[in-house]
Amino acid sequence: MVVPDRQAHHVAGLVRLTGDGPMHTAPALPHGTPIPRDRGPSVPPPLLSIEDVAHYLGVSPRWVYGQVRSGRLPAMLIARSWRLRQENVDGFVESFRNDMPDAPPY
Repeated sequence: MVVPDRQAHHVAGLVRLTGDGPMHTAPALPHGTPIPRDRGPSVPPPLLSIEDVAHYLGVSPRWVYGQVRSGRLPAMLIARSWRLRQENVDGFVESFRNDMPDAPPY
């Protein structure tokens, strides 16, 4: 069985997945919005690309790639593409939290 190639096209705030099958349209997520996880208990959450994580964090893909290469941000290399789990990205973001007690103003 041959799986048709599907391509994502961003058109006026919508993401269109095209291929040989029916066209699906979903609204594009605004900056900083986590990927929805309402796929049911048997389907694992989707893996994110370097570009997805960069958009989510508001940084460049090059910076995200550097964090992955340095080992600070856990990722998997699948078919020559880096993929990240949302929970690993969220944990990485939390590692930047400054939990110092409230200091008096200067």
